[in-house]
Amino acid sequence: MKLLLATILLVGLAFVSAEITPRFPPEQPVTVSQDAGSNIINGTVLPCDFDYYRIQTLSNVQDTDWLRIQFDQTPEAEGDFGTFYVVYSEFDDLEKELTDNNNIVDTLGELPGPDNFLWSCSEAQCLLELSCKLLNGTYYIGVTAGSSSILSYSFNLTTGVVTIDTIQDGEPLIVFNDQRDIPVAPARLYNYAFYAIDIPEDQFAEGAYLLVNISRVSAPGTVVRLHYDDLPVTALDNGILDVNDDLDGCIYEGCVDTATAAGDFIFDYPVNTQPRKSCECTTFEQIVGGGRQLTCNLTVDPC
Repeated sequence: MKLLLATILLVGLAFVSAEITPRFPPEQPVTVSQDAGSNIINGTVLPCDFDYYRIQTLSNVQDTDWLRIQFDQTPEAEGDFGTFYVVYSEFDDLEKELTDNNNIVDTLGELPGPDNFLWSCSEAQCLLELSCKLLNGTYYIGVTAGSSSILSYSFNLTTGVVTIDTIQDGEPLIVFNDQRDIPVAPARLYNYAFYAIDIPEDQFAEGAYLLVNISRVSAPGTVVRLHYDDLPVTALDNGILDVNDDLDGCIYEGCVDTATAAGDFIFDYPVNTQPRKSCECTTFEQIVGGGRQLTCNLTVDPC
């Protein structure tokens, strides 16, 4: 009886161990390339099961860098879509950690899934683009099938850079026929023109503030956004594209709302009683002398 009991326990323990061993397909890590459509990863996953992938560790990420992941899935049963998860982890190699980590429960908690993700998508096709919140370190992908059928999927990663032009305090920049080269995949960021201004500390003074103005714009509906120390990108263009998730937006929240209504007192300079807002403005028509121009401006909180 004792021998039989020991045998049952051993089999049970082996079964439990197999169940909590995550599946990392052999394509590890997934490399990142500037060639769109290269290094396509293809796989299949069983219902309610997971495949995990480690993206090659990113280092020396600059403000100009972006990363794009294109994911496609086809379930055997129509409409039985799975889900694609992406998460950032403090572990450089979770597959290795899971083989020798004594505290395996904590390590398992770092895997991407329904309880641990930054971005997820359950559509037939998904585009994830990271720019203003792209970090040095390691990202992981988790793919799970639907409830009743085998899922076939594919994804690939593309990276690239955008150009940031420098502007100087008090010096106007004149731009004609603004165009940008697109050397790699058409990332959403190429719809933007980026500029940076560096304010030296010796110009900091009580009551000083930054005024950003765009004027004489030829295209109606031009939008100006501002962010501190990173690219100013709307949530629709960062993370899962065209999903308005406030967590993915990168727009500075410290601009002064200088708009006034009839009867309001008009201040010459921003004051602390004026409300604050996101640093974003859309050009509007302004009458200047005998003419009209499209313009807008942002006033950054003096604090």
